[in-house]
Amino acid sequence: MKNLLLFLFFGACFLGVNAQGNETPTQWSLLGNAGTSPRNFLGTTDTMPIIFKTNGVERMRLLSDNSFLGIGTQTPSAPLHLHVTRPGIQQTYPLLSITSSDFPISLFKLTTTSSGKVSLGCTSGGHFNISGPKGELSFSNSGDIEISETVQGTSRFNVSMPLYAQCATINGNSLNNGFKISYTNTNIFLKQQEQGNFNIEGPGGGLTINPNGNIGMNTDNPQQKLHVENGNILIKRTLPKVPFVPSGSLIFDSNSSGQNIYSTWGVEYVNSESEGYGLNFWKSDSTWGIPTKGIACSPILFLEDGGNVGIWKNKPTATLDVGGSFKAASANITGAVIVNTLKAQTATVTGNTYLEGDVGIGTHKPKQKLHVVDGNILISKTSAKAPQSPNGSILFGANITDSSYMGRWGIEYLDGEDNAFGLNFWKPWNYDDGNWMNYALFLSNDGSVGIGKKDPKEKLDINGAIKALKANITDTLTTKVLNCTNATIANLTIKKLNVPSINIDTITTKILKTQTATVTGNSNLNGNVTVGTASQNAQLDINGLLKAKSANITGNVTVKEGSFNLSLGGATGQNLGYGTSYIGFNAVRNNGSWTLEGDGANNGGAVIWSTVGGTINFASIPKSNSNSGSPQILTDNEIKNNVKLQLTSAGVLKAKEVQVSLAGWPDFVFDKDYKLPTLPEVEQFIAKNQHLPNVPSAAEVEANGVNVGEMNAILIQKIEELTLYILDLQKQINELKKQ
Repeated sequence: MKNLLLFLFFGACFLGVNAQGNETPTQWSLLGNAGTSPRNFLGTTDTMPIIFKTNGVERMRLLSDNSFLGIGTQTPSAPLHLHVTRPGIQQTYPLLSITSSDFPISLFKLTTTSSGKVSLGCTSGGHFNISGPKGELSFSNSGDIEISETVQGTSRFNVSMPLYAQCATINGNSLNNGFKISYTNTNIFLKQQEQGNFNIEGPGGGLTINPNGNIGMNTDNPQQKLHVENGNILIKRTLPKVPFVPSGSLIFDSNSSGQNIYSTWGVEYVNSESEGYGLNFWKSDSTWGIPTKGIACSPILFLEDGGNVGIWKNKPTATLDVGGSFKAASANITGAVIVNTLKAQTATVTGNTYLEGDVGIGTHKPKQKLHVVDGNILISKTSAKAPQSPNGSILFGANITDSSYMGRWGIEYLDGEDNAFGLNFWKPWNYDDGNWMNYALFLSNDGSVGIGKKDPKEKLDINGAIKALKANITDTLTTKVLNCTNATIANLTIKKLNVPSINIDTITTKILKTQTATVTGNSNLNGNVTVGTASQNAQLDINGLLKAKSANITGNVTVKEGSFNLSLGGATGQNLGYGTSYIGFNAVRNNGSWTLEGDGANNGGAVIWSTVGGTINFASIPKSNSNSGSPQILTDNEIKNNVKLQLTSAGVLKAKEVQVSLAGWPDFVFDKDYKLPTLPEVEQFIAKNQHLPNVPSAAEVEANGVNVGEMNAILIQKIEELTLYILDLQKQINELKKQ
């Protein structure tokens, strides 16, 4: 390449020729020279370099002390040194271009860029080849790179730095064999191009992928998707594991969407206190459904390191430990049986049986200790058993001990024992308290119910007192004496009460309702009567609805809701202007002192009261400035000083300020399109109607009164119209002054 550059340059330039030795220099003709000899040369005989210039600017230099030729530089550092100074902002600048008669534009091109990148390439649309003694590197016009072997021998392709490519094809004897490496988006593909095995081999064995997609390890004929021959598969976890989240598992799935890799079954080895120690066959709760075990992947089958097997248990404590139901066609167990649920078509137990969990009869998913579906529970006893023995009973109790093994209550059926026929609710005798009770509740065979009786004569026959939250008696209640020291009844409804006398110290009820109450003797209410409240703050204290045709109340009436109240009472006294009565909003008057309750943040209120002169006063009391959460205590004078509004008997309303809200205001008078009546038109209207336009007449005001807000708006409109008249008069005055 260097020789080609020198030839082109020397053929276009004029140089002096110096002869060697003592020959006299001759002129070099631009039209050609003859009679030259090897002694003729172009150059210098001293230590100076040869310099080539155009337009007075140095373009090329050949050093005198070595064969370094510089183009664009005065200090070449190589046999051929090209230095480019790019003009302006040009991004790509050519260094070398080779053309031919077939490709006059450019056959070969060497360029550099503004970022310092140097490119060597073919621009003619053909191939660019770099050849060596035994091989060739070829760049096609489509962008493919091909490495081929030109001499038989060992082919090598060595790369010591990263190699980047979108696609790479390695061919064998023809284009149809070999393999291809390609990259699309985020996927990398390594593809065999022929219908043969793709092998990756090492010194001790390798990996084979056959045309069916089967992968073989240590075999070149894999029969399944993964075929391992004469070897093991090791799944090892070295990083910390989140409990109950699979890591190092062998996962089984079908039709997976790819969004949840733990969607069905898996096998993994676990070794932690929380998950256990052993081989865990798990199933994800995301598809297992209800009932869930509350963890991400449930241990369905667990093979413990110690040899125990757990089903739904990751810490089995027996050779087979089942955390749920157990079902088998037959089972021969010679030792103890401890299960949560026992299900069998036939089970014969001759000794004691301990069932740790729930028992289901007719169901394999019992919800209680004993769960019966589509069947009955029958408890019976034979005549051989002693009468009134505990056999045949259902017993209830807590903290059962050897001394109180019968519990606290029992239910049994009596068929003539103790001359009783029916279902007996009884309390067994026990060593803890030494008490027992028979016939606490008895349901007779004829449908009668006895309380404290084994032979009820009525539908409800009670041997003792009655206490109820609600009693609805639709017929007459007849008794010789209704004598009650303290009767607490939530709702007592009696159609007719017929009793000679009533003697009640205290009766407390939410509702006391009777259509007719006839008392033929004396009735004494020695204490308070409270309705709807447990507190007894007065002789009649009602927390609820009070309905009466008339009521004479000599004191205050207070209705309380939460922290606040509504009060009605008297407002007598000189300090309130000889008041009569009041309505208090969170304000209660008692002997001239007012109490305003607080809710922790506010303690204000309001009072409306009237006087004997017919004046109505409206007082608004703000919350106190300090300690507003506590009740505020005020005097009559302080209430009177807070009057904000007063209506006298003459109809005069007094207030410090009245604010009226209106929907509009007459600013439209100043609109440029507003038609202002002329003064003659106004004069004509006044003469005819005796009042201004749009202003109500005296008769209208006398009959209908005046709307304060509306009247103020009319007055403003008239003022604005007068303003326009004045402005117009001022203009006329100014014109007259100019004349």
